[in-house]
Amino acid sequence: MTTLVARGVAWIGLYLAVAAIPLVSAVLGHPGPGRGFLTEFAVALGFVGLSMMGMQFALVARFQTAAEPFGEDALVQFHREISYVALVFILAHPILLQVAGIDIVGLLVLVQAPWRARFAVGSTVLLLMLIATSIWRRRMKIRYEVWQVLHGAISVLVVGFAVAHVFLVGYYVDHAWKKWLWAIMACALIFLLLWVRVIRPLELFVGLGRSSQSSTNVVML
Repeated sequence: MTTLVARGVAWIGLYLAVAAIPLVSAVLGHPGPGRGFLTEFAVALGFVGLSMMGMQFALVARFQTAAEPFGEDALVQFHREISYVALVFILAHPILLQVAGIDIVGLLVLVQAPWRARFAVGSTVLLLMLIATSIWRRRMKIRYEVWQVLHGAISVLVVGFAVAHVFLVGYYVDHAWKKWLWAIMACALIFLLLWVRVIRPLELFVGLGRSSQSSTNVVML
């Protein structure tokens, strides 16, 4: 029991550390002047919210070593609940920037807006769609298999668009190592999702096919 508790604490610490890495990397080596507490706080919420959304890919992977201290049901529940927290952080990001005096509303005119704003709006809209289809999947009469595919595809777009927004803004990723860090983290987390939703099911399907073929050959012999 003590070992499981220690492992659980270690996994929680790892989750918090990974969630904070983008924020810490943004601050390190940034020589620019401060832009006011509210603006910097809004940016911090955006970074943490994005990191938490990326970490959702790791949660759905349900690695046995990570699930054992908590149980898979608890991980699934945490995956759902933390999505709402990340959504609050992400929505607070533009709202607080608007309050701080940055014209976010004007950037919503996507025809005239720069691509950094388009990617930000696209990521936020897709995130709202992601959560809405998860909550009301049965009311929308979306089959579970179809929802799984949509959930994975939209999740990748949410994170991809958000990372593109960060790169195009460029204020806190002004060094090559920061861009590489963001790119590596995004690719690693997306790979986790692909592993769970695509690669692993295909391996199991192929394995079952081979097993069935072997059984058939034995019967024929």
